Amino acid sequence: MTPDDRLERLERRLHDLEALVLDLQAALKANGVVTAPRVITKPTTPRVVPSHPASLVEPISTPSPAATPVARPSDRGGLAVGTEQWFGQRGLLAAGVFLLILAAGYFLKLAFDRGWISPLLRCAGGGVFGLTVAVTGWRVHERGLRTYGAALIGCGAAIAYLAVWAAVRLYDLLPVTVGLSTMALLSVATFGLARVVNVEALAAAAALGAFLAPLVIGQSGNPNVLLLYSFVLAAGLGGVAQKRWRLTTFLIGLSFFTLGLSAALSSRTVPGNVLMYAVLGASAGLAIGLRERWTETRFLAFWGGWVLLRVAVAVQPRAQGLLVAAGGILLTAPIWWHAWRSSAVWPDRAKDAAGHTETLYFYATPLWLAWAIPQAAPVWFARHDWVAPLAVSLPYLAAGFATPRIPFAVVGTTAALVAVLAAWPGVGAVWALLALALLWASVDHLLKRTDGRWYALVALGVALVHLIADAVARGASPPAFRDAWALALWLATAAAAGLAAGLWRRVESPKPATAPRPIWQGRDHKELLTAEHVPALLWTLAGSMLFFGVTNELTRFFEQTVMSRSTARLAGGLAVSAWWAVFAAGLVILGFQRKLKAVRIAGLAVSGLAVAKVLLFDLSELDALYRIASVFTLGLVSLGVAYLYHRHAKAAEAPGD
Repeated sequence: MTPDDRLERLERRLHDLEALVLDLQAALKANGVVTAPRVITKPTTPRVVPSHPASLVEPISTPSPAATPVARPSDRGGLAVGTEQWFGQRGLLAAGVFLLILAAGYFLKLAFDRGWISPLLRCAGGGVFGLTVAVTGWRVHERGLRTYGAALIGCGAAIAYLAVWAAVRLYDLLPVTVGLSTMALLSVATFGLARVVNVEALAAAAALGAFLAPLVIGQSGNPNVLLLYSFVLAAGLGGVAQKRWRLTTFLIGLSFFTLGLSAALSSRTVPGNVLMYAVLGASAGLAIGLRERWTETRFLAFWGGWVLLRVAVAVQPRAQGLLVAAGGILLTAPIWWHAWRSSAVWPDRAKDAAGHTETLYFYATPLWLAWAIPQAAPVWFARHDWVAPLAVSLPYLAAGFATPRIPFAVVGTTAALVAVLAAWPGVGAVWALLALALLWASVDHLLKRTDGRWYALVALGVALVHLIADAVARGASPPAFRDAWALALWLATAAAAGLAAGLWRRVESPKPATAPRPIWQGRDHKELLTAEHVPALLWTLAGSMLFFGVTNELTRFFEQTVMSRSTARLAGGLAVSAWWAVFAAGLVILGFQRKLKAVRIAGLAVSGLAVAKVLLFDLSELDALYRIASVFTLGLVSLGVAYLYHRHAKAAEAPGD
C-alpha cells in the first residue's frame, strides 16, 4: 500500500467519523435531549456523614428512554462514504483527465480541418499545453493533492508526447532521430517525476512510453541502434528495482525483450550485439527476480535471455560461437548463485520455500548450457557429442560433492550418464555405467554421504535397460558365457551383489522401543528403504540375473556345438534342469548358513519350478537316457535339500536350543 492510499484511507475514516457525530447530534436533538456544556468544578473536601442504619426503602430507578437507531448514509438512500469518496476522487479524476485529452483532440481536429492553425503551431501548441498541464500537476501535488497532481503530470506528459509524435509522423517537421530522442527524454523526465512523487502507475506509464517510442514512430532503422537505445533506457530505468515496484519492473523487462527480439530477427543485426544484449539483460533480470522472489520477472528474464540467444544463432548461423558459449555460462551464473545460497531447489528445498519455479529454472539451465557450449565449435562437437554433457557434468559434480549440495550432484551425475551413453555405444556403455554405479556408491563411504547410493541405483538401472536392449542385437554367432554381452551380464550381477553386500551404505536408524509398525502406521520410510528393502531387492536382482543368465547361456552353448539340433535341444534341457536343481540347493544351503528364511523359501520355489519342468516337459520330450539323467539329478538334489531340513529340525528339537 502506497502512502497516497494510506492518506486517502485516513481521510475517508475522518469523514466517516464526522458524519457519525453529526448524525448522533441530530438524533439527540430530535429526542429533545439538550447537550449542555461540561462544567469543571473544583474538588471539595469530603463531608463526614454519621452512619445510620441501612434504609429499608430501595432507590427507584427511572427507566431510560429507548435508544434511537442512528441513521446511516446508506439508510438515507445515498451511497456509502467509501464508495462515494472513490468515485469522487478516483473516478471523476480519471474521467476528467480523459475528457480533457479528448476535448483537446476534438478541438485540434476541428482546427486542423478548417485550417485555423498551421502544422507548426499545432505541434508547438500541443507541446506547450502539455508542459503547462504537467507543471500545474506538480504545483497541485506540492499543495497536498498527491494523486490528483500525479494524474495531471501524466496527462501533460501524454499530450506533449503525442505532439512530438505528430511532428514526426504526420507533418515531417522533425527528423526521426530528433523526434525519438525528444519522446524518450519526455518519458524519462516523467519517470523521474514519478520517482520523486512516489507514484508507481505514473512510472509504469512513463516506462512504456519510452520503450514504445521506436514502435509508434514506425520507421524501420538500424536494428543495432535499437538495441543500444533499449539497453541504455533499461539501464537508466532499472533503478526502479530499488523502489520495489513490481509491475513497473515487469513492464520494463517485457519491453526490453520485445525490442530485443524484434531487432534480433533482422539480418542486419550484429550477432555479438544481440548476445551481449541478451546476456546482460537476462542476468540483471534474474538477479532481481531471484532476490525479490518475483515469479513473473524470473520467468521473463530466464526464457527471454535464452530465446534471444537461440534466435541470434538461428538468424545468423555464422554467429560468434565463443560468445554464445560464454553467454550461456554467464546466464547460468545467477541460477548457480541463488541455488548455492538458498534451499529452494528440490531435493534440498526447504518446507517454507515460496514455490517450485527455482527448481524448474535450476534443472532447465544445464539443458540450455549443453546447447550453448557446442556453439563454440559446432563441427568438432558434432563429431564428439559426448564432450558437451561431460563439460556440463564436471562443474556440477565439483559443486555437488565438494559440499553436500544434492541438486548440483543430481545434475552432475545425470549429465555424466548422458556423456557415457553418447561416448560408448553398445555393450561398452554398460561397462561404463556399472563403473559409475560402483563409484557413486563408494563416494558415500568416503565422504560420509547418503545420496551417492541413489545415483548408483539409477546408473545400475540404466545399465540393465541398455543390456536388455543390446541383447536383441547380439545375434547367434558370439560365443556363450564369454562374449562381451555375457561378460557385461556377469559384471552387472557382481555389481548388484556388491551393492547388496555393503557397498550400498546403510544408515542405522534408532530402533523403536516397541515392535516396528507398518509404513501405513507411521513407520520411518528411511529405515524401510535403506535397512530392509533396497539391499534385499539388490540380492534378488543379482540372484535373478545369475539364474536366468546361466539358463540362457546353457541353451545358447549347446545350440552352438557341433551336435545335431535335436541332440543339442535334449542336452540343453538336461543342463537347464540340473542347473535349476543346483541353484535351488545352493539357496537352501545359504539360507541355513545365514539363517535367512526368505532365501530358503526362494530355494524351495526354484526347486518346485525344477520339479514342474521335469514332470511337464523333460519326461515328455527328452530321450530315455536324458530323461533318466534329469530325473536322477533332481532326485539327488531333492534328497540333499530334505536332509538339510531334517537336520535343522533335529537341531531345533535338541534340549538347550
